Amino acid sequence: MVKARVICFYNHKGGVGKTTMVAAIAGELVAKGKKVILIDTDSQSNLTAQFYPTENPEVELADYLFEPQIGIRKIINLTKYPGLFIIPSRKLSIGGKIDKWTRSEATEIENRNAVKNLITEIKNTITDVDYIVFDMPPSYSELEKKVLLACDEVIPVLQIDKYSIDGLSDFFILLNKLKCGDEKPVLKRLIFNNYDKRKLVQKSIIPAIENLTLKNYLVPNDEAFRKAAMQSKAVQAIGGLKPETTEIIELITKNIMEEE
Repeated sequence: MVKARVICFYNHKGGVGKTTMVAAIAGELVAKGKKVILIDTDSQSNLTAQFYPTENPEVELADYLFEPQIGIRKIINLTKYPGLFIIPSRKLSIGGKIDKWTRSEATEIENRNAVKNLITEIKNTITDVDYIVFDMPPSYSELEKKVLLACDEVIPVLQIDKYSIDGLSDFFILLNKLKCGDEKPVLKRLIFNNYDKRKLVQKSIIPAIENLTLKNYLVPNDEAFRKAAMQSKAVQAIGGLKPETTEIIELITKNIMEEE
């Protein structure tokens, strides 16, 4: 079996920029010659909207979770970027079923290893994949628990505010309880999104961030991310990133690749 690294970007709060970071870092990994499979587990389907070739995926992640016998090749799609693939999720408004699976099937004992089996089939089928990257919804349901336990690493994405710092303690407790002594997923780095050094409120939070024992990255507030999402493109493809944004995205990617 191929030794692809499995990473999820997570926060139980919405609007923190998880999808933005997944898209940017996956794009940078591909630019560095890596083969990446994105998995959209969020019923908002923002990652799917950014990278899937059409507006309405014919087959989505939930179809596989309901009926694994359809096979992994049915749900993996090539994006417009060589080396970047996506397993999409449909929006609820166009018949998406990921929330239905989470509510009705995720707790069934026969589905306890559903996400681990998904990853195993990907690795056995796409033998040259380097990274499998999950974009997670802002919740802590059975689906999120299964994804976390199937990953090598979880990378929280946070805003720079007191509530995010305070919420980290709760997340550490939840994660350690979920892992129940297991080594994975490891938690070694944090991404703080929308950094603006001109904001005094954020400036007051920086000392608390710097005191954290985990490696942290401050990603600038950058209009290029929004433009990329609106144009359904990778941010690397539209250009216009601030130099400091490019530098930090490259650093995060480099540090992730050092774990290979």
